[in-house]
This record gives sequence, C-alpha cells and structure tokens, in this order.
Amino acid sequence: MNDTEYNIVGDTKDYKGCLILTCGTSEERAKETLNRLLTSPTEGDRMAMKGHTNIRIEKVDKRNCWWNEGCD
Repeated sequence: MNDTEYNIVGDTKDYKGCLILTCGTSEERAKETLNRLLTSPTEGDRMAMKGHTNIRIEKVDKRNCWWNEGCD
C-alpha cells in the first residue's frame, strides 16, 4: 500500500507550500500535472496558480492529508 501522496504546491508573498492541486498516489501523474501547469496551463490551472511562485511537487505522508478526511 502506498502511504505517500503527491501535491502541487506554491509559495505566495505571505506563505510557503500552499496547496494548489492534489495528484493522488502517482508520482508520474504529479510530474505530468506539474509539466502541464508550467508549459500549457488551462484556464483553471491559471486561476489555481494565480499569485503563486516556486510551483513544485511535494510528497506528503497520507496521514497528513487532511483534505482526504471523510472521503473513504
């Protein structure tokens, strides 16, 4: 069982590591998503990234994924 999830995060003027998108347990999917965001973002991607810099992939232990609570 995979105990790691991957997210796309970015920094703002006031905060570091802000959640932009969740990518589930696939590192490959996270890499593909990051590539899309940086090279050919959709309108929704641009809205999600607005005001963020240093956009990157972050690995997170599933136990710390508060956004999944109640989704079982």
